[in-house]
Amino acid sequence: VYIQQTLKNILLDENGKQLLSEALYLFGVMLLLLDQRIDGIIRERLLITYLRFVGQNELEEVHEVAHLIERTGYTPYGAKKRTPNYPEKYLSRLKLPKTAVSMIIGRLRSDDVYNQI
Repeated sequence: VYIQQTLKNILLDENGKQLLSEALYLFGVMLLLLDQRIDGIIRERLLITYLRFVGQNELEEVHEVAHLIERTGYTPYGAKKRTPNYPEKYLSRLKLPKTAVSMIIGRLRSDDVYNQI
């Protein structure tokens, strides 16, 4: 059975628009919390340790993961100034489809996602 779903159809569905907007939000929150709670060098060392334990051939997208968790220059300890282009540059490491993001934002602007009105 072949089921065809488009982003437009998912955003028209009540549960679909909730799930997509929450997934986009949680993606950003997870990245920011990762950067705030675990320092960049520790994240890199954790990845290297994991790769040595599992083996590099076991992970298909290891380069994308490495790029996503590498150091950002953000320091939560005693930083007087914000790192230039942070968090925008950090959040743009994983390329999300611009049309999908703009459609989700458009749905959030124009519609009551949780049907509370």
